[in-house]
Amino acid sequence: MGSMMTILSRKGWPLIAAVALLLTPLMAATSYAREVPVKISYTGSIVPIPVDVDDDEAVATVVDAQSKGSFGATMSHIVTEWTPTGLCDDGYVQFALIHSAVVVTFSNGDQLFGAGAGNGWMCLDLDPAGDGFFYGEAYGDFTDGTGRFEGASGSFSSPFTGNNLTFTEFGYPFGPIQGGFQGRLTLQ
Repeated sequence: MGSMMTILSRKGWPLIAAVALLLTPLMAATSYAREVPVKISYTGSIVPIPVDVDDDEAVATVVDAQSKGSFGATMSHIVTEWTPTGLCDDGYVQFALIHSAVVVTFSNGDQLFGAGAGNGWMCLDLDPAGDGFFYGEAYGDFTDGTGRFEGASGSFSSPFTGNNLTFTEFGYPFGPIQGGFQGRLTLQ
C-alpha cells in the first residue's frame, strides 16, 4: 500500500494538473448572475415633448421625478406615448401604451435602463369640470445599464396616478405624477 501512495504522490500531480487545466475555462465562463427584487417609487411632473409616432395628435410625455428605493435610486426619467382606445369602466378615456423608455439614476451615478412597447393602459378624466385625474399601469423590461447595472435584465410593472392639470384647458399634458417600478432584476 505504501508503494502505491508513493507512485500516486510522484505521478498523480500531472493528472491533477491536467484536470485543473481542463476545468479552468468552465470555471471562468461560469456566470455569477443573481436575481434580485426591485422596488422603486417616484414623485414628479409630466412634461410634454413634440413626439407623435402614431399621428393621433396625442404627444409623448416625459416624467421627470425624484425616486427612492432599491439600490439607492434618486431620479427617474420616463418617456411614454399613449393612444386613445375607448372608455374605461368609470367613464374616463382609456389609452393604450405605444412605447416607453426608462432611465433610473442612483446615488453613485449608475443608471438602469428599461423599455416597454404596447403593454400598458391608462384611464384619464378629460371632463373640463374634472381635475384631470389619471391612473394606469405600464409593463416593460430592464434592458441594460451602467456601472453595477451593465448587462442587467429583468421585467417590471409600473403602476401610477396623477393629475393632468392642463390638458383640457391648453391641449397638452402637464401635472404631478406618482408611481413606481416593481419587478425582478438579474445582475451580471
